[in-house]
Amino acid sequence: MRRTRQTVIGLSVLAMLPLFFILLTALFAGLMGCEVNEGGAQPCVIGGMDFGGFLSGMLTMGWFGLLTIPFLMAVLGLWGLAEAGSRWRRRRKERRAAGA
Repeated sequence: MRRTRQTVIGLSVLAMLPLFFILLTALFAGLMGCEVNEGGAQPCVIGGMDFGGFLSGMLTMGWFGLLTIPFLMAVLGLWGLAEAGSRWRRRRKERRAAGA
């Protein structure tokens, strides 16, 4: 089950990346006083460089969350079933050993 848990944790992190990008974009834009939206790149000049296109792209990556979050829910549901089945088999085996 250790390998299964590691796999589920890895898939969970990957599924949460779109939300992380949205939060990171909002934090960066807020700290730098820039406006960011999905409608298009807004100018966001910091240190002589325009980060507007980059921030807009990162914000738009959040739409992948519409695919990854349901995938995450399915993975967590299957993992819960696998854990429950493992515990059920372990308890059943312990009961048989105690009865013998």
